[in-house]
Amino acid sequence: MNNKSDTIIDMIDNGYVVDSLQILEKEIEKIGDFSLLSRLQNIKTMLGFMMKYLQDGTPDPGRVRMYRELKSNLVDIETDYLRSRDMKESPALYFSTARMMDYSKVTLENIIDKYRKTGSLYSIMAESETADSAIMTEREKSLKEIFEWIWTSRQLNDSQINLLVKMTNDSEEDFGVKCMIIAGLMLSLLHGFNTSKFKTLLKIYDSTEDERIAARSMVSIVFVLAKYGDVTVWNPTIYDQLEMWGDSILTYSRMRDVCMSIMTSFDTKRVNRDFMERLMPDMKKFSPQLKKMMEDLPATDPEDLAESIESNPQWEKFMKESGLEDKMREMSEMVSQGSDIMYSSFKTSKSFPFFREVNNWFMPFEKYHTGFSAASANMIDGLSMSDNTKTICDSDKYSIGFTFDKLPAAVSNQMSSQMSEFMKQNNSDLSEKLNVVDARFSAECRGFVKDCYRFFTLFSRSAEFYNPFEKPIMPNKLPVIGESLFDDDFKRVLSEFLVRNGYYGLALPYLESILDAENDPAATYQKIGYCHHKLNHYIEALSNYRKAELFDADSQWLKTVIGEVCYRLGYFSEAAESFEKALKSDPDNLPLIRKAAEANLAIGKADAALAYFYKLEYLHPDADSVRGIAWGEFLRGNSEKSLKYFEKILGQSENVGAIDYIRAGHVILASGIRPENEAFAMYREGACKGGKDFRKLACADWKILEDMGVDRDNFNFMIDTAKL
Repeated sequence: MNNKSDTIIDMIDNGYVVDSLQILEKEIEKIGDFSLLSRLQNIKTMLGFMMKYLQDGTPDPGRVRMYRELKSNLVDIETDYLRSRDMKESPALYFSTARMMDYSKVTLENIIDKYRKTGSLYSIMAESETADSAIMTEREKSLKEIFEWIWTSRQLNDSQINLLVKMTNDSEEDFGVKCMIIAGLMLSLLHGFNTSKFKTLLKIYDSTEDERIAARSMVSIVFVLAKYGDVTVWNPTIYDQLEMWGDSILTYSRMRDVCMSIMTSFDTKRVNRDFMERLMPDMKKFSPQLKKMMEDLPATDPEDLAESIESNPQWEKFMKESGLEDKMREMSEMVSQGSDIMYSSFKTSKSFPFFREVNNWFMPFEKYHTGFSAASANMIDGLSMSDNTKTICDSDKYSIGFTFDKLPAAVSNQMSSQMSEFMKQNNSDLSEKLNVVDARFSAECRGFVKDCYRFFTLFSRSAEFYNPFEKPIMPNKLPVIGESLFDDDFKRVLSEFLVRNGYYGLALPYLESILDAENDPAATYQKIGYCHHKLNHYIEALSNYRKAELFDADSQWLKTVIGEVCYRLGYFSEAAESFEKALKSDPDNLPLIRKAAEANLAIGKADAALAYFYKLEYLHPDADSVRGIAWGEFLRGNSEKSLKYFEKILGQSENVGAIDYIRAGHVILASGIRPENEAFAMYREGACKGGKDFRKLACADWKILEDMGVDRDNFNFMIDTAKL
């Protein structure tokens, strides 16, 4: 909805029902939509009766329920008003499609009757396994019409609701048309809330025995609940229906599954970036060696091959030393957590004509489609056999099929055969698991969420659509069902996901709410502290880290992060103490040595700091260790030695910053071992490199210079004129 609509909904939500009604009436009069004015008049009449009962003192036990229903009806009118207002001129795809459907004057009943005739012929064709392009073309056209009518229509009447619910529950109807019905309802509701269509979605879920339909409808329902919140349950019938879900263990379990699948999708871009930038380069680097080692193995049967690899010391050594073992484990964990590691691989293949049509993004994969040629038959068979597993989502399967049509015949046939065998094996491995109801629901849920993610991020006109993946969906915010869904176990799972993927602010309230129920409070305090730490809430981070320390005083990680937070807060003595404690159990840890050195330097313990810096230089010489020694020796009074180290830094062609010139100038100015003009020359170089930050950098050490007897006016003169 646009901003105006959001304002109307806010007014209704805040109790300004009469005011919002008056505003709507004036706006609707401008466009002359008399059907909407008639619906508005019905609401005014009902409000009048309710007010009269109230004034007369007449008992009205259904007042609150009726008031909520009137609010819901106002939202429906607002949605339809916006549709009418923008119908004539808006170039958006939704409105151009709606204009076309309105112009055609077709009814839902007519379209479905037409589809059923074609669908019957298609079923006969599929059973005989002989493709007929004319039948396929007509069916695809009918499916598109059904989708577009549902997507762009106004309110559904009771007859239409019952028709759609009946179709999705009819075992004789094919899966494709059921998917078009659900996708049309979902996109329509995300465009603007519509009570009749939301009721239809809820009825489809409640009445279906097909786990795949249940999964698609439940995902759609969660998207709508997350977008509109309490608006969805102003209608009493909808509220009652959702309230009953709280007593269903199956629905509760499914809702959690859906929420986690959607939440996992928010991390898709990061997962794919890691996959392409960190995992794939190593795979490619070692691919020639892997190929040769595979050729040296005697086994040919897949089970024997796996056993040969596991029992081969050479393989074990190679996998560990190359780092591939860790990479493969990381990939396995990504997949097991539901991460969509195939997004990047397929996002460039969504330019085929097939993906120009909105409905095609939500079509289940079907082997008989006009976009496939006979050349890709083997590949299409293999992809079709894996349909139930959803290892690859439907839109990606279409991408694969269309891609194979573009390859030379010889290459296509060879790859088709290999892919077909892989799919058969994969389907066989998962077939037993998918006989379990929840597993089939979960597979369809993950596949549909991936298809939705691809549409809302990759469709050429995706900017015209509300994207439910723009911000994380929080299960506890879902109306009515949120509280029953969100128990401590789910909070724990969700908070871990949020922390792992960087949603620290969102994770905090959940972590804090499960503290009392935790058997391991140290871990939870650590996570709470870590979230505050990443959000730069250093005092809160330190407080929670200290609480965790009470339960786990020997934690190396805790000692380190406590030191880091103390350093950030300027508690340098505590930081140095914490880093030094951590170093006792890991004395050669380079980052810890550097941190301990810097903390000691900050509190003026030059001797202790230099001991660490010299050790750092011995273990791993770099510019930072030399820089630390240069400044440390100056603080200790060894200006000559300090200047030699600064000259060593300044003699480098790289890693020389403004602070290096500035501090070299400080040493010359404070010690008097060189003429003042040399200090000034250093400051001028520092000004060139430091730009607008120069004065701040130069004055940061003033207290030290003052203690060494530097005249303030002389110092200020040099800093001021160095910038000229």
